[in-house]
Amino acid sequence: MLIFPLLFFALSACGPKTLPAPSAAVQNEIKSPSVYPLAVHPQWYQTLRSEKNILRGVGEGPSQAEADAMALSAISREMQVQVSSEIRTRTTQQGDSVSRRVAAEVHLKAGRQMQRARRTQHAVLQGVHYVAMEVDIRPDADILAGRMRKIWASEGLAMPAHLRFDGTKALTSGPLARRLKSLLSSPHGEGERVLPLSLERKDGLWIISLCRESLALAEVKGLFDFSVYASGKSRLFMESPSGKRLPNRLRHGEQVVFRMDDLPSSGWFSLFNLYPDGRVSVMEDNLAAGPGSLRVPEQAWDFFTNAILEQGVAQLDTYIAVFTREPLELVRFRHLGDVEGLVSGEGSYGAHRLAAFLEALPPGSRVSLLEVETR
Repeated sequence: MLIFPLLFFALSACGPKTLPAPSAAVQNEIKSPSVYPLAVHPQWYQTLRSEKNILRGVGEGPSQAEADAMALSAISREMQVQVSSEIRTRTTQQGDSVSRRVAAEVHLKAGRQMQRARRTQHAVLQGVHYVAMEVDIRPDADILAGRMRKIWASEGLAMPAHLRFDGTKALTSGPLARRLKSLLSSPHGEGERVLPLSLERKDGLWIISLCRESLALAEVKGLFDFSVYASGKSRLFMESPSGKRLPNRLRHGEQVVFRMDDLPSSGWFSLFNLYPDGRVSVMEDNLAAGPGSLRVPEQAWDFFTNAILEQGVAQLDTYIAVFTREPLELVRFRHLGDVEGLVSGEGSYGAHRLAAFLEALPPGSRVSLLEVETR
């Protein structure tokens, strides 16, 4: 994430719509303490248990909202055990020096997983609400694949030998799509199947859809492969303000400039910053450029300052340079302003729109990508 310090900028077979397993002690204690007579509880209230990848909790109260809150609290307590276990495992493997960063990453992921909790039972007995909630903690691709296999089985469809996706290339070529292909196709399968795959932003969440099956994502990294749009010989790289070439790993607060080489002729240059949470900012909008080399920012005294979204969490930013013969229309994206340091608001979550935009660039355009890790 980059900011301008001097200007106060920041830089079709569709049907109807892991973490370690919890300990036995945790699996047997998922229920919240009851304050109501056991005789009036629904039968399922005393029998529900968590499974390897499904965390469950029950709750009760004078309203559904209070019962939901109690059930979610029970799941949250169990998830904290899972989170603590993962932190211990990863810090043991990677060393104590990364323990704070690992803890922040794992807690962030756990919070996102809780967003897709769903109510599976609800009963009202003698004026008391009883609910059961569950959270599926499997990887996103595994959840979607499991749902599709159930649909195919219910329709008598065998696994295909080959699977293709209909959607933007960045999404259908990304890590999640590759995982889905490995889970939903088999060398011993039958024929080829084409499934629509799409991503949208709705109610503050990223929603991935495979056919009519939709899932709120626990995390957005690993969705896209924007390198499919890279073209031409022009290269985007970073330098210090003094002109020293920089590696693709930066520190928070480090000063940088961008440079694009080998521009073929006169045209227009735009630079995008794809944040790790799916936000997109326009850092440079239709700058007259070429032929030859271009420095961004243009002024010799100007530079960007690298910034991190969340302290303690390593992040991977993608910078995408686009060179075209004619100016581009960029109103669909948020521009870095002269007041705020980072683009913000729901309208800034535009990773899916950026993929569609790059796919529709006119012939002769050049695209160069640069992935930069900040710690």
